[in-house]
Amino acid sequence: MAVILKKNCATCHGDGKQEGGLSLVSYAGVMKGAGGGQIVIAGRSGGSRLIEVITAPDDGERMPPRATVCRPTRWPSSRSGSTPA
Repeated sequence: MAVILKKNCATCHGDGKQEGGLSLVSYAGVMKGAGGGQIVIAGRSGGSRLIEVITAPDDGERMPPRATVCRPTRWPSSRSGSTPA
């Protein structure tokens, strides 16, 4: 999961730039979330905002915009207590 986030999200949510106050380049940043609250809910990938925006069918809501990254549903449900792999 960390590789996917760094490759697709770090430009806007990385060390140098953190749109919306969200950093996706570290486990701590992912778990901290942003101004809108948590983006990962342990054990509930279906309720995780991160999964919602990565898999959103609408181009206006999906992140990264105009991209289909993957359908990562295992990590937030099964590994949210450990470092993203």
